[in-house]
Amino acid sequence: MILRLLCILYTLTISNVYADDKFYTELARHSERAQCILILQHFLGANYSADTKLEERINICVAIIRQSLDPIDALATAWRESNFTDVVDYTNSSYGPLQFIKSHWCDEKRWGAVTCDTVSRGIWVHNYHIKTIRNERTRFCAYIGTKNCHNAKINKMWDEHQARKKRIKKRYYFKPCSASLLVPQ
Repeated sequence: MILRLLCILYTLTISNVYADDKFYTELARHSERAQCILILQHFLGANYSADTKLEERINICVAIIRQSLDPIDALATAWRESNFTDVVDYTNSSYGPLQFIKSHWCDEKRWGAVTCDTVSRGIWVHNYHIKTIRNERTRFCAYIGTKNCHNAKINKMWDEHQARKKRIKKRYYFKPCSASLLVPQ
């Protein structure tokens, strides 16, 4: 509802040539946040209002929408890997909402000087896989760190990932009012 109102407001004000760019930037920011709230309400269900990590989850979701080349896939991955929280899995040394291996992806010898913020670096790793691996299923397998992409366990994980993406697509109305459209050219 909020997002639709923002899109209507945008449509009504786009012809106003005197409105400053700051207004459109602010409108895009609120639209991203509203979209994340819709997505999280769906995934958390009845627990939404009582969630103690809600603000962290919203901020991670907004960062993914702003920085990812494929936000729907990245959102589904973040949900599968960490439930949209900035966590550390000590069993396999995975970090952040997208659970990347810090020893590999933050290695200065391999990647040069990198800032290893767990949220933005995880999104960078996800974008790197998108740019370098065209086949979506192969990319999924590379991301979770397996070479055998067609066993029963991976098939089940793939199906669950696709189901998450489908659920997000049903609630992902951000595209028509994306930030690039909201800032006048």
